[in-house]
Order: sequence, then structure tokens, then C-alpha cells
Amino acid sequence: MPQPLHAIYEYFLTFFLKYKFCKVKDNSGKVETRSSSLVTFFTESQGCVYYQGCYVLFCVQFKSNGLFAIFGIPQKMLINSIMPIEDILGNDYRSLNEQLGASKDSFGRRKYINAYLTENLGCEKHKEHTTI
Repeated sequence: MPQPLHAIYEYFLTFFLKYKFCKVKDNSGKVETRSSSLVTFFTESQGCVYYQGCYVLFCVQFKSNGLFAIFGIPQKMLINSIMPIEDILGNDYRSLNEQLGASKDSFGRRKYINAYLTENLGCEKHKEHTTI
């Protein structure tokens, strides 16, 4: 059953912990295979996503400036796209994904992701783009 990708006003880091891929069909009819991704700020519908199988997903929701504060990526670069999560997390992706996948419940997953995000927030990567 397709799930529409409506306009949204937050960002989501979505980790696929079981069945690592889904299909995304955009409004032009183009179909792409996706795995763990950053779903960015959508100003309009981006098509539909199709899941087949039994998925385990873990999503981290960010308000509009949260992603910038933690990763230092300017918001204007993150509009109307779905980006591979490796492009955002870099070398940290594999170990973090393994930790999340090995966790038995959402409490354990929250513990790992909170520690990771708090550590990145402390790096103050956003200061490269501001005078603050």
C-alpha cells in the first residue's frame, strides 16, 4: 500500500532496522530504491513510498533549525529531497545503525541516538556558517 509523501515542516532521520529498502515513486513517475534516509522539509508532495515486508523503522524528528544546530548543514540545502543518511552522518552511520538495530526496544534506541546527537550538538558545527 503506498504511503503519500505530503508536505511536511520538519526533518526526519529514518533508520531502516529490518528490510533495509523501500521504493519511492516521485510525482513524475520515477521509482527509486531508498534505504535509511534524511527526509527533508517538503514544501509540496514528493510522491509515494512503497513498503513490502515487515519493516522496523526508527525515526528522529527535528524542528526546522535543529538539524542545522547539530550537523551545521544550512537549511536552504535541505528542501524537497530525500538524502542517504550516510551523507549526513558519514562514518558514524554504520556503528550507530548497528547499535540501534541491536537495541531491544525504543528506550534503548533513544539512549543511543540521544547520546550521539548530544555529542554532535556540543561540536558546534553550526558556527562555521554563523558569526555567533
